[in-house]
Amino acid sequence: RSSDLSLQEKDSVYLIINRIHGLLQEITKNEIEIGFYLNNLKTSALWKGYNGHTRWHEFTQDSLNLGRTTTYYYQELAKAFWDYYEWNQSLFADINYTRLTEMLPIFKKLDSPEEKESLLADAANLPHTGWKDALRVRRGKVPQDECDHQQKERWDRCKGCGKWFREKHESKEPKAQ
Repeated sequence: RSSDLSLQEKDSVYLIINRIHGLLQEITKNEIEIGFYLNNLKTSALWKGYNGHTRWHEFTQDSLNLGRTTTYYYQELAKAFWDYYEWNQSLFADINYTRLTEMLPIFKKLDSPEEKESLLADAANLPHTGWKDALRVRRGKVPQDECDHQQKERWDRCKGCGKWFREKHESKEPKAQ
């Protein structure tokens, strides 16, 4: 299919892809920086009394149009990543914002800076399947390419509403009375 495109069309696609990459990089940067500023506002208590607010979540909702969950998410990103972001912004330029979300719980549990830097490097450099497998390994699971797929679950889908149900396996042993 790619060979069917003219040189001009390929250049257009290339430019659009690069622009999208740039916008995605800005999302990562913006989410971490928003969290940084939210944390500063909260810890300094500068927000108190601003437009009569006495509760943090009311302030963020009314003044910034951010819900509780979104505010908490941004703050957690900054708490976890700010020190690394501050000294290596170019690394974060290569980390998609969805990867930040995926690695946040793992990153927060890591103690050594070397482990954290390794996870950040994986997030910046691994292709999609490699990244997913790296997360599985860090969660104590088997990567997909090394799994023998013997532990399967059966799922059924309701044709009426589309909801998925896990099939329950009944024990074949008679129940004790």
